[in-house]
Amino acid sequence: MTCTLDREGNRYIMRCARKRYSEEVRRRAEEVISSLDITASNDTKILEAARKVAAGMEKEILEYIRDNVLGLGPLAPLMSVPEVEDISVVSFREPVFVYHRDLGYIPTDITFQSEVELAEFIKSIVERSGKQISISDPVVDVSLPDGSRLQATLGTSVTSEGPSLAIRKFRKDPVTPLDIIRQEGASSDLMAYLWLLVSRGANILVCGGTGTGKTTFLNALMSFIPENLRVITIEETREIEYPGENVLPLVTRQGIGRDTEVDAYSLLSIALRHRPNYIVLGEVRGEEAFSLFQAMSAGRYVMATFHAGSISTVVHRLEARPLSIPRNMLTALHCIVLLSSELGHGGTRRFVSSVYEVMGLDRDTGELLVNRAFSRENGTYSFSRASYALRRLADATGTTEPELMADMKRRSQFLSSLQAGNMREFMAKVSSFL
Repeated sequence: MTCTLDREGNRYIMRCARKRYSEEVRRRAEEVISSLDITASNDTKILEAARKVAAGMEKEILEYIRDNVLGLGPLAPLMSVPEVEDISVVSFREPVFVYHRDLGYIPTDITFQSEVELAEFIKSIVERSGKQISISDPVVDVSLPDGSRLQATLGTSVTSEGPSLAIRKFRKDPVTPLDIIRQEGASSDLMAYLWLLVSRGANILVCGGTGTGKTTFLNALMSFIPENLRVITIEETREIEYPGENVLPLVTRQGIGRDTEVDAYSLLSIALRHRPNYIVLGEVRGEEAFSLFQAMSAGRYVMATFHAGSISTVVHRLEARPLSIPRNMLTALHCIVLLSSELGHGGTRRFVSSVYEVMGLDRDTGELLVNRAFSRENGTYSFSRASYALRRLADATGTTEPELMADMKRRSQFLSSLQAGNMREFMAKVSSFL
């Protein structure tokens, strides 16, 4: 199964060739499926069952089941295209669209023939992922076996056009800080600054709008966590990929039948009992926020993402319901990283637009005081040279601000000297830095 990119007039279309199976193979495969717990069966069991049903056709039957039952069916070819970041189906009436890294959203030649076919396809994927979706519970987020994230809806109560789905593909090789620097998403000085904070212990909020790469950036920052520290991650759907050894990933669970719901607040309580050095929360969005800021105040280091596009929006959303974080607790944050994105002829560019440091509260007005440590203008980053976060770090670690500034410069030079590599190789080089 392969996909090619064709140009039609002033637009591109992705065409995918799929293997066609005979009606006999389809019919025999259905017999095999009805005789087995197919999701719990390995290839050997499926081949044995297929041999009993139709000797000589077992390999074709296995391929059909892999492709159409255990895999992603018509969407499977798109998953192997490196440039495809997202896959979306807005309706059976429209072609499947993909988000191409260089071209943005483009259509494909893949379609679903009916609302029933699309609904059954969604149910099959969701159920194999251990969750349920129905007309009465029509929205779900699940992790696919390869780590990709699926969001799906059913019926017309949520989307007027009927069933829909969106897949955010998982990168097998997570983006490293070095990748972000080379893509001009940050400068080596900015990354060295964040490296210094993370390695010494800091509370960092990564903020931005939809599609700005918050989780990707958070994942990259985690590569700076010293290997001798204990890390616990909390997410609704597994997206964070931290290759360190001393890490415990926790994932929320929806309540199904007699099963009780396990939300982020419950998982945060569990995490604190494990005495973590770092708690990494996929996204701050509910009642867990208050406990998260309490953990910061108690000496746990926290990194998390938050949906907000400006520093004023960050403060407003944290203080407003349902989060309701008291302003004095916000001073536990060391810095807030703001991400932005822009669509150009070369695709979407994601970058750090600003880094703000939390200084404290104004004694007279009670307003939150912040310092813009890094800013970006015309693609160039500038450092304010007055860092309150480094000053706080110096006081906490018994060093001086000039010493930390010198350390930051050495780290920046070190990052500039590194060659490209995967996440594990990058972490090994970071660990070797003295």
